[in-house]
Amino acid sequence: MDSLLWAEAIPEDAKEAPQGLKPEEEIARFTVDEHLNEVERCNLFLTGGHAVQQRRAIESLPQLLKAKGRAAWEAVQANLLLSLQKLDLDAQVRIAAAQQLPALARVLGAAAAVSQVLPELKELLEDDEVQVRVAGLSGLVALCQLLPGDAQVRVAIASQLHLVAATVAPAEASRLLLRPLVALLRDGCPAVRQALLPGLGQTLQVLSGADVMHKDAVASDVHQALVALAGSIASNWRCQQHLAAAIPALPGLLGQDVLCEHWAPYSFDLLLTGAACVKPAAASSVAHLLHSCRRERPRTELYCRIIRELAWGRSCWARLAYTQLVVAALPLFSCRWVKEHLLEGVLGLLGDGVPNVRLAALGLLPALKQTIRLPEDVERLEHLNSAMSNLMTDNDRDVSHAARTVHDTFKRTALRVTGGAGLLEMNGSSSGAADFEAADHAKEEAEVDLTLSQEEMEK
Repeated sequence: MDSLLWAEAIPEDAKEAPQGLKPEEEIARFTVDEHLNEVERCNLFLTGGHAVQQRRAIESLPQLLKAKGRAAWEAVQANLLLSLQKLDLDAQVRIAAAQQLPALARVLGAAAAVSQVLPELKELLEDDEVQVRVAGLSGLVALCQLLPGDAQVRVAIASQLHLVAATVAPAEASRLLLRPLVALLRDGCPAVRQALLPGLGQTLQVLSGADVMHKDAVASDVHQALVALAGSIASNWRCQQHLAAAIPALPGLLGQDVLCEHWAPYSFDLLLTGAACVKPAAASSVAHLLHSCRRERPRTELYCRIIRELAWGRSCWARLAYTQLVVAALPLFSCRWVKEHLLEGVLGLLGDGVPNVRLAALGLLPALKQTIRLPEDVERLEHLNSAMSNLMTDNDRDVSHAARTVHDTFKRTALRVTGGAGLLEMNGSSSGAADFEAADHAKEEAEVDLTLSQEEMEK
């Protein structure tokens, strides 16, 4: 009999007899029949061995299959899959499996890799242990390199990348995520793009926290890959929608030059000319890029374009886009910034000649009323009240009906009073006042440098 096979690989804590287990019983667990051949021994360890034996069995599979051929795989496959499905299975065994499955795929060939190895790697990506998920991602990337022509493998990686990214520490983000992300962004298969894009924003958010030493290289690679992607989806509104939704994550990753020179114009064009379902995401992108722009001149140029081409735009679609941008801007900017730079544009649209534009602007009134602070904004409040009254008697039936519905919310909307308790409800209650005021004050402090160039605005 062979005693303690592979004992040299057993850690000290594994060599000690567990509490409640007699030493001879522990020895028996590590004792195998010397007459078993390699395949039988592998099956034994996969099904009933110690975690260390399971791990070594998995690690030795590529060599076993290479030596014994496909018959060996057919003999151990069922037990391998069974052992991987055990819920109390050791995490190190699952990590070993993730690391060795690509090597198995190389021995088995493309067809077996896709039908048998790929499902196991995908399951490891959903593991409870972070290290197992990371190992699963690395295994998928390695499998993708083995099978470059198989789109199914790349789709599997693309669909799971953002989930794995959520578990990766910032210090490891660039090493683990950059290479697969850039490869997937450049992938020419439409199915890969469609699988990657819904979670792209989450992946980019993780990369934005990457190690500063690697951030420039990460930014350059990601930017170039995103530019190529944007060009390849020009006629696909679904992909454009997902890309636009990911753009708010870019300010934490890319430099001001490429944000101002490429992504702000790209987002603005989507907002102005994109499909209707793309515009809300594009509006959010433009608002985030305006808010994150730290250079006065390009910030002013973008703002002026917003007013000139959207709020004052000749097309009703452009003016509708302005209302979408204001919706996106309200949670980002302070009440003061909204009042000083966006409110006037909305007031102009409340009297627009197109009913749908008036309807869209009407929906903003309760939120805009909350930006008012008395007594300094008395005139602005009068404009809002007057507009509300006029819309309730609008000659368009849909507008007047909507205005009467919005009016109830408008009346109940909080009104702020300087020197009072902060945010006052119309009935005198100050519920939520402190939180609202604290959040708005923090926004104002962050906007100290968010000025606009008067010289540029007067051009």
